[in-house]
Amino acid sequence: MQKDMTFDEVAALAAAAAVRQCDYPEDLAGMVGEMVLWLERHRMPGLSLLANWLDHAGPFDAEKAAPKQEPGQPAEFPDPFIGGMYLVDIFDTLTMPAMIKCPEHGAALMTPFFAMAAHRREIPLEIVFFGGGNRQGEAGRLTYRDGKSRYEGKDALLASVETIGFSKPDFIAGEPREPLADVIKADPAVLARLSPQASA
Repeated sequence: MQKDMTFDEVAALAAAAAVRQCDYPEDLAGMVGEMVLWLERHRMPGLSLLANWLDHAGPFDAEKAAPKQEPGQPAEFPDPFIGGMYLVDIFDTLTMPAMIKCPEHGAALMTPFFAMAAHRREIPLEIVFFGGGNRQGEAGRLTYRDGKSRYEGKDALLASVETIGFSKPDFIAGEPREPLADVIKADPAVLARLSPQASA
């Protein structure tokens, strides 16, 4: 049975897990919590995606987490949250449609930053998630417009996403929905992965 959680509980759980399991700085962990909450409110499995990222990420290292850009090469994003903030800053330099290589095990966690960049520029955005390894192909897509979204995808495949494509759609199939306004339904098995016992 799923557990009902308030928005504050979701954000606090995610932030605490980021600090405890991967040594994220407190201020950055607070942002992690808010981004995970955004995903959950927009009907994406934010808590599960975070649990998968923390299982693989290792201790946070600010130098290693910084985006890397070599001349003539696509940017690399070792950390989804540091990379997401960087993307918001450089969004105007990107030519759409575009595809970016994202951090393994954490790509879909960058979704809120794409939406943030689009919202600031008052444009709609379609985000497509592509799996890697033996799970190649489209894992899902999210259309965002004016604070509303429509997500369709296979949650089990999102953790394997390595590449994200994004474009400004000419039209939007299906009506975007308001974000959840009440409680978040959480999977107890995922909550256990983010609990203090998980990192003991």
